[in-house]
Amino acid sequence: MALAAYAGAASYDQADSAFLDLSDVLSAVLLADTFFLGRVSMGEAGTETIHYWNEDSLGATVVTNAAALDSSETGLNVGSAQGLRLRIGALLADEAIGKTEVMQVTAISTDAITVTRGVGDSAPAGEAHAAGASYRIIGMPVQEGDDGVVDRSVARSRKNNVFQIFKREVAVSGTVKSIKLAGVPNEFNYQIGQRMLELNRELGMSHLTGVKIATGSDTVYRSMDGVRNVVRIGGNTITTSEALSEPAVNALNTLIWNDGGQADLAVGHEAQMTKFAEIYKDKIRLAPSDKQVGRFITKFLTDKGTELDLITDRWALKGDLLLVDSKRLSLHPLAGRAMHMEPLSKTGDADRAMIIGEYTQVTRNAADAHALHSGLTA
Repeated sequence: MALAAYAGAASYDQADSAFLDLSDVLSAVLLADTFFLGRVSMGEAGTETIHYWNEDSLGATVVTNAAALDSSETGLNVGSAQGLRLRIGALLADEAIGKTEVMQVTAISTDAITVTRGVGDSAPAGEAHAAGASYRIIGMPVQEGDDGVVDRSVARSRKNNVFQIFKREVAVSGTVKSIKLAGVPNEFNYQIGQRMLELNRELGMSHLTGVKIATGSDTVYRSMDGVRNVVRIGGNTITTSEALSEPAVNALNTLIWNDGGQADLAVGHEAQMTKFAEIYKDKIRLAPSDKQVGRFITKFLTDKGTELDLITDRWALKGDLLLVDSKRLSLHPLAGRAMHMEPLSKTGDADRAMIIGEYTQVTRNAADAHALHSGLTA
C-alpha cells in the first residue's frame, strides 16, 4: 500500500520563510586560549626597540678534568679558565657516586693544578677518577694570618630581546554598520573584539615559540625570541628520543636543580601533558561502587620534593616539555605601545581602525633556571 500524499499547504512547503532562532551572542573565535601566557607576569615598559637586562651569578662550585686520574697522580688539568675558581687550600671531591676521597690544592699554574691526595680523614687515601669527572669545590680554607687579596667578582652578563609589533586592521562599510545582523549589535565593535582575540593568540605563540630577528630594516621585520628558543640555545636541554615518563621528567628537572634553579611550571602540548595522568594509573584502585573512571592531573611532585604546575598549551610543539621558573619570566610592552586600538582616517564609506601593540619577553638565567626536552615521542 502506498504512503498517503497531502496536496494542501504544509510546513515543508514554507521552509525558506521559517523563523531562524539565532542567539544574540555568537561564540568567540576558537583556538584563542594561551594558557602559558596567562602565567607570565607583565614587566616594566621598554624604551628601545632592543630590550636589555643584566644577569648576575655566584662563583662556580665545580671544576672539570678532561683526563682520567689514577689513585696516585697529583696533577689535575682543569677546564679553560677554571683555575681562577680555586685558591691554594681548596678542597675538591669527585661528584661521582661512591667516591669519598677529598683532594687539596697545593699549587695553581693557570689551569694546571697540583693536589694532595686523600687529605684529612677522607678515605681512601687515593681513588681512580674517570675522564670528564666533575670535582666539587667543597671549600677554600685559608691559613691564619692570610694576607692574600684576590678579587673573585663574577662579571654580569648582558642579555637582550627585541620588540615585535602585533597588528590587525578593521574596515566596516557604512551599510554594514546600519543593517541589523543576527547576534551582532555593532559589527565594527564585534570585529575589533575578534581581532583582539587573534592578536592574543599570536602573542602567545610568539612568546612561546618565536625566534629572534634582531635588527629591523627596510626589508627585515623584527621578531622576538620565544622562551623555547632561548632555552634551546642557552639552557639545559635533552634531545633523546623517548616517551614521557616519571624518570624523564625528573631527569630534566635535575638539570635545573644541579644548577641551583627550581622550576615551578611544566609546559607542553596536550600530546605530552595527558601522559602525566597515565604515570600512576596501574597504582589506582577502584571500589565496586565507583561509577566514573578518569584522571585529570594538575601538579607533578618531582623526586627533589618540588612541585610543578602542569600547563597544557596548544601552541607548544608536540615533542616538547619545557620546565621553567615562572619568577624569571616576564612580558614587556614598549612604552606607550601596549595593545590598544587607534581609529584611522575615514576614507570613502567605511570606518577603519587598527589594533596594535609592541612586546618582547624576558627569560632570565636561561642556562640555569629552565630546561627543555625536545625529543619526546607522541
